[in-house]
Amino acid sequence: MKHISNYSLLIVAVLFLSIQTKAQEMYPDRTGKTSYYGIEGSYGLGLLGLSSGYTNDQTYTNGNLSGKSKPYTLGKGPGAGIYCGYMFTKNAGVELGVSGLFGAGWTSTQNYYMNGATVPNSETEKASMLRFCPAIRFQTGDKKIHLYTRTGLIIGLPMAFETESVTHDYLGNESRATTSCKGNLSWGFSGSLGMLCELSSRFSVLGEVTGIIQNWSPAHLTVLKSSHNGVDDLSSLSVSNKETDYVSNPQPSTDPNQPSQAKKIYIPFNSLNISLGLHVKFGKNFKNDKARYNLGK
Repeated sequence: MKHISNYSLLIVAVLFLSIQTKAQEMYPDRTGKTSYYGIEGSYGLGLLGLSSGYTNDQTYTNGNLSGKSKPYTLGKGPGAGIYCGYMFTKNAGVELGVSGLFGAGWTSTQNYYMNGATVPNSETEKASMLRFCPAIRFQTGDKKIHLYTRTGLIIGLPMAFETESVTHDYLGNESRATTSCKGNLSWGFSGSLGMLCELSSRFSVLGEVTGIIQNWSPAHLTVLKSSHNGVDDLSSLSVSNKETDYVSNPQPSTDPNQPSQAKKIYIPFNSLNISLGLHVKFGKNFKNDKARYNLGK
């Protein structure tokens, strides 16, 4: 799978710091400094998914493949978050956001039709994540309407990741398994374009579109459930069959009482988010800004 390299993340971090420093040089008088916070709800459309090698709705008919493919990403689904920041000028500032992703999941299906027999298989992945987003913010507009951009890093803490698979063979036997992945932080970056509409000098409503590029490389996989034709067979599996460590250079498993090894995987959480929220100004400089821009009550 495609993934974000460490070099890319380093470049984003350097740009983050250099733009913040440049903004401070451009506005040394610090006119318009204001503190703020906000809450917002969002929905990830999953339009920035990657080609992963997985294909949704595959159909094999006597060995021939037909079907369709959808982008692979677990960033699709509802989310909610809070943020706070500081405008060190009326046009530039920094902020930190914390948000939760409650993923809608991703499902792959495979249907085999061979000599009149139908063999359905499916795999469903679901995930949730806590995201921390340090960012820089540029804003324009002195009246009721303000346009802004926000660019920053994403540091994700996966809260849950489970995969449910159902497979069949031509004899009608069914196998089911549920696995869970954990370990390691998720990294990425985001860019937003939004608009604030002031309800008063203190309160504004916001609408925002955000593009997120993010992935996660889990450290460990565990089989939570396993059954064959409805009979639980988890207890019969060895440790090497129930647990897997993801490493850069996997070695063959020789000890059944130790986790097996597999090459690192990278799971995308890319999305295009639509957000609505409430933005609130506060702080000791708020009254000065209110008078300067004649913002009203």
